[in-house]
Amino acid sequence: MIDLFGIRLNVPVPIIVAILSVIIGGSLIRYWLYQGQWSPFVSEQYGYALEYPANFDMYVYGDGGYKGSIYIRSRFGSIWAPLDVIVYEKPMDKPDLEQVSVWGEEIINRHRGYNWSTLEEVEIGQGNYPALVRTYTEKHLLGWNVVKVVYLATAKHAFALHFTTHEWNYRNQQVVIEHMLDSFQLTTEIE
Repeated sequence: MIDLFGIRLNVPVPIIVAILSVIIGGSLIRYWLYQGQWSPFVSEQYGYALEYPANFDMYVYGDGGYKGSIYIRSRFGSIWAPLDVIVYEKPMDKPDLEQVSVWGEEIINRHRGYNWSTLEEVEIGQGNYPALVRTYTEKHLLGWNVVKVVYLATAKHAFALHFTTHEWNYRNQQVVIEHMLDSFQLTTEIE
């Protein structure tokens, strides 16, 4: 018998341990089985597509966003992966990169960031879209995270692609981040 949050469960502890082992083990096996494989994601609603690691979980949010930001449209990650990817989007009429970066920096400045890099002009995705990129660090429970943010302007939308990983693992995650950025494309509805 076990008490869980004040509720007395009439289930032997070994059975609870066995159930948790199957759930956790299944999740871990799925993570390792799909290591190195990619899955496509297309957001018809917001007009973008990209590839993400097949062993990541994918979450899609509508206009209401998620946890404190109405602009979060999708999120990719895994409890087993040291990388969290968030796609922010805001409808804007013909924004330029400066307008998008100002909007994006407002989102970022909600967090305490350190060691800010300067904004750098880059091209991303299959369409070689002009973008701005910045990295910074943020304090985390277990040390420091490195955050890479990429800002992109389209005819009708502003995007901020937000990649967060542990400082000790940033170099290892660069391959995943670059693949996701290289695969990014706008659907015909936005172009």
